[in-house]
Amino acid sequence: MTAFLSSIATQWWLRRLWDWGGQLSGWLGGLLALYGLMPADMQHTLLAILGGRWGEISLASAGGFLVWAITQWRSYVATVKPQIVTKAGKRAELRELPRGTVSAVEEFAHTAILKRGETLVEKLLRLGRP
Repeated sequence: MTAFLSSIATQWWLRRLWDWGGQLSGWLGGLLALYGLMPADMQHTLLAILGGRWGEISLASAGGFLVWAITQWRSYVATVKPQIVTKAGKRAELRELPRGTVSAVEEFAHTAILKRGETLVEKLLRLGRP
């Protein structure tokens, strides 16, 4: 048994258990938090879907669950998609703007990044340096 536990391959697998265990518990915690945020009828619908009990799902609850899932997905996509807001208050993507405007917007964004002050993280990192 000692030879098995002192083997390099076994030690590698034992180290991976810590890595994978942390990642798995993080994902599981996130999914449980998302489940906890769902209304009770949607939780019941999700459990029925995952359990294969399709006969317990009413058309209204399935429709509500589908609408909820689609709105969550659209919210995620809208959050991560790069976009700008015009003076008129409308959202526009860079490819929708006239040709000269795109370079002006990119230049403005580049200048804004260069002229911004230090972030809190940068200030804290600077504190440790002499």
